[in-house]
Amino acid sequence: MRSDGTGRILNWVLLISTLALLVCVFKYYNKSKTVRQYQVLIGQFSGLQNNEQLIRSLVAESLEYAKTNPSINPVLETIVGKPGAAAKPAAAPATR
Repeated sequence: MRSDGTGRILNWVLLISTLALLVCVFKYYNKSKTVRQYQVLIGQFSGLQNNEQLIRSLVAESLEYAKTNPSINPVLETIVGKPGAAAKPAAAPATR
């Protein structure tokens, strides 16, 4: 029996196509896994941003409350720092 040249060529084409398909599937799987990881990170980042906005609004409301009720100032000083510290000018250095 003689080996058919066309059949051999077609078998090689099939083998190369199969290997190329496996490489593409492997690359697709790795990319989709990376995208899923990024989606999880984006969700966590969004949650952190929401928490930051909530804390900023809470601090702003607390500072407003401190204007009418100064008894909260000791608590705010431990959390935020002294509310009026940024408004005070620095002392000028002594000159000779």
